[in-house]
Amino acid sequence: MAGRIPQSFINDLLARVDIVDVIDERVPLKKAGKDYQARCPFHDEKTPSFSVSPDKQFYYCFGCQASGTALTFLLEHDRLDFVEAVELLARSVGIHQPNSAVTVPDEPPVVITASVLLAAVTKLHSIANLGTNCCRSHRKLPWIIGGCVCGGVGGIVLK
Repeated sequence: MAGRIPQSFINDLLARVDIVDVIDERVPLKKAGKDYQARCPFHDEKTPSFSVSPDKQFYYCFGCQASGTALTFLLEHDRLDFVEAVELLARSVGIHQPNSAVTVPDEPPVVITASVLLAAVTKLHSIANLGTNCCRSHRKLPWIIGGCVCGGVGGIVLK
């Protein structure tokens, strides 16, 4: 199973990349005050509505509302997948990308055992005023999340 690229690496990469250089290689930009402008590469237009801010490292089109970072520009314009876009940006600034097959530790998954779920269902069942008498006669049948097989609230069958 493929892992994830650490968010810290992506943040560092975006801090090192100049969005103006990335976009100007693909779309000719023209200086307009402190920002740069061009005709939007994402839709047809006659006048420039595509703006690139080197200060914010962000692009925005006032015509089609396309927006994002250097990474999202590569994803949309070059139609690269995420890992390819990250690799291209990393090579352009000369940093080594961590192996994407290495997993990044996340929060441990929440594990709910059948007994915990059964206790929750029983509590919900009694709170919903469905009573517990109907379930006593069906103890050998599978429980259903949110109720009993006898007509309580339906859901996923637990075994």
